[in-house]
Amino acid sequence: MKTLQVPITSVRDNPYNTRENYGDLEGLKVSIANHGILQPLIVRRLDSSDEYEIVFGSRRLRCLRELGKTNIEVELRDIKDADMAILALCENVHRKDLTTIELAKAYQRGLTATKLSVNAFSQIIGDSHKKITNYITLLELPSRILENEQNYNVTELIAMAAMQNLSTYVRTDLENVINERQIPYKFLLEIVSSCEGIYASTLPERTKKRLCNEIIWHDYSKLPPQNYKDIKTFSDEILKKELIEYNERVQKTVNALKKAREAKRSGSIKNVYDVVDANREVNKLTDRLYETNLHIQRAVKKDFYSQASRRSKHKLKTSINKVVSSLEEIIRSDKKVGE
Repeated sequence: MKTLQVPITSVRDNPYNTRENYGDLEGLKVSIANHGILQPLIVRRLDSSDEYEIVFGSRRLRCLRELGKTNIEVELRDIKDADMAILALCENVHRKDLTTIELAKAYQRGLTATKLSVNAFSQIIGDSHKKITNYITLLELPSRILENEQNYNVTELIAMAAMQNLSTYVRTDLENVINERQIPYKFLLEIVSSCEGIYASTLPERTKKRLCNEIIWHDYSKLPPQNYKDIKTFSDEILKKELIEYNERVQKTVNALKKAREAKRSGSIKNVYDVVDANREVNKLTDRLYETNLHIQRAVKKDFYSQASRRSKHKLKTSINKVVSSLEEIIRSDKKVGE
């Protein structure tokens, strides 16, 4: 190992360094000013030139620059690009002050530089395959979340990232409930798993949104922590019930279409659309009313109405009057049938 005195201007930053925030350097600067560098910085030479790249000691190098040092002592080593990425990552990956997103970016850079599989990469740096995969998915989160990562814990970020393949409506729901409530991490993971199960079903998109909304916004505050798996049981039950009802509606529609085709062949009707499934239409209307009611409850809880403009209030009142009038007409017609 060769030790050299080199101009500080000839030492470049490590391109594989995972740190984006170097933290408070004042204490380290005072120590260096009083006692100097106890160990030389480790560098590698760039293309047989008189320029070098830092391998270990990025924070010390930054302090030396801020202190106005012109020459520094370095230890020269022969290190390849792939090894640089691993060394830089290992230097910082287990630091407690590294943010969640910084760590996610570190994993991504390390995988790109080394071209290793996640499994091989995990064995080198000592973190699990699952952890690395989970963290990398965080980089797909919307910028509004990434820029405010300090507002979320790791589990919340992973949960929101896991929802990225689902509806925007569902992702926003989860984001909103996380911002409003403290949810135990095991509960949160079960909620995500439940929503993924719902979206894997054959139900229509609108129904999937409604069921996920019900799972996400359900009040689990009285559920004992050890009973977190009850969330998945609850989800499976409402999903099973909905699938049964949906399949029944589908079968009725199939039967209605079959009758329509038969009737069309016999000439008794002019168009297949003359046959309407009343149950399907009423159930569709019920789903929309249920979804609307959830939004109304949230608006009441948040007191949105009192904060709205006069124009918005007028539009809401007009809409309410129209809906109420139409619903009263349905109720009146139902009473006439009953009489």
